[in-house]
Amino acid sequence: MSTPASAESNRDGHTILQLLLNVPQLAQYYHFDERPERLPLKIANVTAVDFGSATLLAAGKPAILTRSRDDQAFEITACDFRSNRAEIRFLYPVEGLIGQATFKKVEDRWSVDQIEVGEGK
Repeated sequence: MSTPASAESNRDGHTILQLLLNVPQLAQYYHFDERPERLPLKIANVTAVDFGSATLLAAGKPAILTRSRDDQAFEITACDFRSNRAEIRFLYPVEGLIGQATFKKVEDRWSVDQIEVGEGK
């Protein structure tokens, strides 16, 4: 469910990923104050999508995008980008989370459309 990215979609992908990292439904699980070893947040992108190399923040803290899986990393497992819609599936194993988020683009601006977060097995 991955779509390779052009330069414009790299920017869109970065914007969407930044929106995802800062939704309250996820930010509550980072626990950066209680668990400083989680900083910077590692984001493992195991899809074919290139999110670019611009700086990412999660709940105002630094994040690092990598292609390597890590039990401590927030993992992007699938991405589907269309011209005005996008979906990202993700895991955060250290907190036992699994989820997906959909995004929509209206008048050249991306926003979170829906997010589902739950505990995995």
